[in-house]
Amino acid sequence: MNIENLKSVLLINLVVISVFLTFNLWTYVPDSSKLQNAKYLQDNTEGEQKSLANVILPSMVLFHKENTHLGSENINSIDPLYKLLEKGELYDFKDISNDIPKQQFFSFIRGKNKIEMIFPTDIPLDSMKDVFTIKEKIPELSSFNRIMIDLQKSRDGNIPVYFISYEHRKVYHMVLKGIMLKDLETARDQFAASARDYSQYTLSDTREIFLPDTKTDMQSMGYLVSEIPEDTFINALFTDPRYVKKVSDDRENTYTDGIRLMQVLKKKRMLQYTNSAVSDQAHKYANTLAQRSFDFINGHGGLTDSYRFDYMDSKKGQTTYRLYVDSLPVFNESGMTTLEQVWGAEELISYQRPLFKLSSLKYGDDQTISLPDGKTVIQSLEKNENVDMKLIQDIRLGYKLIPESGTDGKNIAAVNLKPIWYVVYGEDNKVKEWCEEKGGELIGLE
Repeated sequence: MNIENLKSVLLINLVVISVFLTFNLWTYVPDSSKLQNAKYLQDNTEGEQKSLANVILPSMVLFHKENTHLGSENINSIDPLYKLLEKGELYDFKDISNDIPKQQFFSFIRGKNKIEMIFPTDIPLDSMKDVFTIKEKIPELSSFNRIMIDLQKSRDGNIPVYFISYEHRKVYHMVLKGIMLKDLETARDQFAASARDYSQYTLSDTREIFLPDTKTDMQSMGYLVSEIPEDTFINALFTDPRYVKKVSDDRENTYTDGIRLMQVLKKKRMLQYTNSAVSDQAHKYANTLAQRSFDFINGHGGLTDSYRFDYMDSKKGQTTYRLYVDSLPVFNESGMTTLEQVWGAEELISYQRPLFKLSSLKYGDDQTISLPDGKTVIQSLEKNENVDMKLIQDIRLGYKLIPESGTDGKNIAAVNLKPIWYVVYGEDNKVKEWCEEKGGELIGLE
């Protein structure tokens, strides 16, 4: 073979190789199995990074005296008491549930000189190691939605603290050390000075609630909102943004990599994400779910407003963080006040949240609304033939978020927060607005 023939052969081989490589580049599809198992990238910081102590907070505190009860939802009143728990150290974990007779459960929690801190949902006790200093190994299935401090039996260096699961009638005892009793009593007295009288109401054999004795004056407030860029969430929700395609129409923007789908509803400014590759497999342990849920949202700066840990169902892998304004929860039937997640065994199945946040700019004029006292609410519900008092889980004060469109009539530009009484009703814990004008009718909020 002469030199010219050799050059021709080499040139043909190079052309063939070039065509082969170009074809593979154009037709390349990433390995979906690798995408399914890859970890999320969480390097966005739309909101500031927070600690678990910022989102797990009591929604109300009661101080039980001899025959009276003082209560408050105001976090500024609650904080000095709660901070003492964070400052001290907890020892000597014991499950004493079987030591408390069933008929004495309520009196155990609400006896003389006891402080009761109420949380909106059951919280894994083991998760509180990032909030409190706990010098004990905590069983994985232990959870609570009440903390009770017994001042009557307290001594310096030995303050009994009880973590209580109200629904499951579980009581866990620990000892708070490193805190002076006089500091706790001072914080209690400061709380009592700013709190108001509450009365006890029995809903069923297993449920009692406390409601204020007087009317509550609250402000109906308007806020301008600022949009959160949807691009912020692409890195958090997709393994490799390079393979994400965007499709738009008048109603929504859709992003997908063939496995994961992120939809942005333009008018409501809502994000809805689903991962089709993850089976609907429940979590084994609540503490794992709580920590993973928080790490995910905090990792991409998703706590863009004053959100708190509000609900968890470990069997379904569900968690909810709710917007709070002036220490009270905010509700909306379209999910505009919550960050909702559903987790499989290892990966996120779905995520829903608003793509706007409240700005510091007020909208319109605040108006004072006077909500009736607790007794009035209870009596109206008792007269309502459509309400089964035994199905009421809780009755509390809060806000209803009403969105308002801008001048273009399309996107949300402002929101109005309307003060309400809300009722948690039924075995599925549906939240409903109590409507005085309609004879105590319950109107769906979620």
